Amino acid sequence: MHFGGASSSTFYDIAIINDTLAYAVGAIYLYDSTGQVDQQPYNLAMWDGRTWKLQKLFANGFPPPIKSIIAVSQNDIWFDPWFHWDGQHFQVIPSDPIFFAVGISKMWGDQSGIYVVGTTGFIARRMSSGSWIKIESGTTLDFQDIYGAINSQTNQTEIVAVASQLDINKGNMIVSIEGATAVPINSSGLSWSIVGVWFVPGQQYYIVGDGIGQKKSLQDMNPWNVSPTGTLAQAYSAAISGNGTNDVVVVGSFGDILHYNGSTWKDYSDQTYTNNGSYGSVSIKGNLVIAVGGNGPQAVITMGRR
Repeated sequence: MHFGGASSSTFYDIAIINDTLAYAVGAIYLYDSTGQVDQQPYNLAMWDGRTWKLQKLFANGFPPPIKSIIAVSQNDIWFDPWFHWDGQHFQVIPSDPIFFAVGISKMWGDQSGIYVVGTTGFIARRMSSGSWIKIESGTTLDFQDIYGAINSQTNQTEIVAVASQLDINKGNMIVSIEGATAVPINSSGLSWSIVGVWFVPGQQYYIVGDGIGQKKSLQDMNPWNVSPTGTLAQAYSAAISGNGTNDVVVVGSFGDILHYNGSTWKDYSDQTYTNNGSYGSVSIKGNLVIAVGGNGPQAVITMGRR
């Protein structure tokens, strides 16, 4: 499904709540009633199980592009640090000075707090009190992604963020966030263009970008095992998500979508190909997978069901 196109439109992120509810965020430009480009983009699309409905969330009189979304629960959803859904209303959250001159990339969170990563090494955590603290990352690279999950063996939450400078080789960085500290993780074997992370703690860790990197332990000091992305010669991985170690999906350039069943990877690019764009985010939950991105001047959403 394509959206917008009056000006360059894209979806940046996606969250699946259940089989009949999902949210995609980005910047979607349509024509107004006079045939001119509406300069106020739609920044939210909601799936109700049948159709996608575009909406505008306003802050200071304007609907800003929204880069990231995190659903802690169905009634606790963040759309960048500026908007919050409490189950009944969208709330506009005053911007904290900590975000001055920062470009937001991604968010992750649970009941204990929300984490935000962004440009020039930015990591911040929102405490349960509502206050924000900055976490020193030890890098000026742009953080591209963050993900966390509970280790079933230790009952501790593991949080990992990845940083690189897109289109410029300035190296890369992986950090594990432990409390208010960012601890560097070995990234040898990975190219400089890492952009996505997903894992099952203590079992399998993935880093994607120019290939798909895998490890079974973050304490393993050997290089990451990297395999090519997809079957397209120019394919580049942009995002990864999963239900478990035997149910993983990766998306990227030219509409590439790959699925791992625990044994082999299957490439669906013959069905999901985009000639002039890519998917930048993906979410899988139960039997539903949704990938979002852009194709030329239009934003694109691709859905799949088992």
